Amino acid sequence: MGGLWGGTLGRRFYLALLVLFVATLSAWSIVVVRKAREDFVKHSQSVAEKSLGELDRTMREEAGTRAELMEKAVAQLADNLLAGMEDLPLEVFEGQEDRLLEWIAMRLEASRNRTRRNSKVIANLIREESERRLRERVDRLVADSRRESDAWSRTLLKSLLAWSGVFLLGVGALVGLAFHHLVLKPIRQATAVVETMREGTRGRRMPEEGAEELRALARSFNGMAREIEEHQEFLEKRVAEKTKALSEALDEQRTTNVKLREALDQLERAQEQLVEQAKRAALGDMARGMAHEFNNILGGIGGCAEDLLEDVEAPEQKEVIEVILRTARRARIVTENLLSFSRGAPKSIGPTDVFEVLKAAVTLVAPEATRRRIRLELTGERGPTIQTDARGLQQVFLNLLLNAVQATEGGGEIHARFRASESGQCVEIEDSGQGIAENELGRIFESFYSTKSDAAGGGGTGLGLFVSRSIVEGLGGNLRAHSPGLGRGARFTVELPLDAGS
Repeated sequence: MGGLWGGTLGRRFYLALLVLFVATLSAWSIVVVRKAREDFVKHSQSVAEKSLGELDRTMREEAGTRAELMEKAVAQLADNLLAGMEDLPLEVFEGQEDRLLEWIAMRLEASRNRTRRNSKVIANLIREESERRLRERVDRLVADSRRESDAWSRTLLKSLLAWSGVFLLGVGALVGLAFHHLVLKPIRQATAVVETMREGTRGRRMPEEGAEELRALARSFNGMAREIEEHQEFLEKRVAEKTKALSEALDEQRTTNVKLREALDQLERAQEQLVEQAKRAALGDMARGMAHEFNNILGGIGGCAEDLLEDVEAPEQKEVIEVILRTARRARIVTENLLSFSRGAPKSIGPTDVFEVLKAAVTLVAPEATRRRIRLELTGERGPTIQTDARGLQQVFLNLLLNAVQATEGGGEIHARFRASESGQCVEIEDSGQGIAENELGRIFESFYSTKSDAAGGGGTGLGLFVSRSIVEGLGGNLRAHSPGLGRGARFTVELPLDAGS
């Protein structure tokens, strides 16, 4: 009882269903019984009227039959009397009327007795025939009544089934309406509230109405919703606090990372400077120890070669002496570069027209390019002057142009391009020479690394690009190399800021 009828809503619901069922069943029973009674009365009246009609018809037929038989008996009696009168011997009783009357009376008595006997027989026959015919009529009436009763019973059963179906449909509809109103509607309201809460909408509550159970459910549900919202607000607040703290920690970490990166960059620059200083110190020691000796030797070789060049006339001998002179001059340049790099010669910063510096370097290299049958072309227009070291830039441009000449075969081309922009100035030295392998592009700026051959006058010391890059970076610029591959030429790009000297 507590599980099914314990709650007020359950009692109301099932009591309402019970009352509804009883009322509907009572109404249905009254209607069906009244209809069945009316049908039964009508059917009984019909059967009685039909039976009375059949009985009346039978009685009429029996009466007619009896009258017909009586007429036949009377006619037969009359015929018998007439026949007796015809057989009467009147000549015998002539003059004896009394005896004649007696005889006639005797004959009439005999005829009456015979007629009485015949009448009994005829009456028995008529009664038997009437009973037989009446039984046949009654049997037919009973059979007809039974058939009609069966048909009426089937009709009544169909009517009962139809009314039962209508009754069940009505009860089902009423039960469905009651279930929808008492159960489904509150569930849908709760579902709608849950959906709005899931979508993030706050403040919506389930209406506290209806039966006590529904009001209790709504109160519990609304209390749970409030607790969920309060807990959600608490969590959002905690998440916001944690997010803020994490953001501050990330900002501090970013600041720390930036400082660490700056410190690391400073350390890397310090290491590079230490390496450069070590290299320069080593080169300086070597240069200072050997420069005078090499310069004296090279000076003697150069002087003797110049004297020999003036004395000899044979072309073959002149060519050999010129090779000696070029080699001696190349060696002197190498020693001077070593001394200059190791000493760290001070920069001469001033207003500089970079295009004019490039043009002067091209002019100095042009005779060598012409001798090798190489086309040397300068393109670009003069730009604004910038604060930089003109002498250092000229050394860089000469190194790049001489490298291009040495890397390019006869019939090749060298393009020196200049362009200025708002952010700085750029110089490109591009040749169609032997190119640079991809695995060597990262090493060509290292000291004492060279890709040149050791032919006379063509061998490299591996210091030209190293010194050039050091000069450009010392001016705040950048020196980059690019080559599509071996046999496809190379391009060196010098980028200088507008305040290169700073």
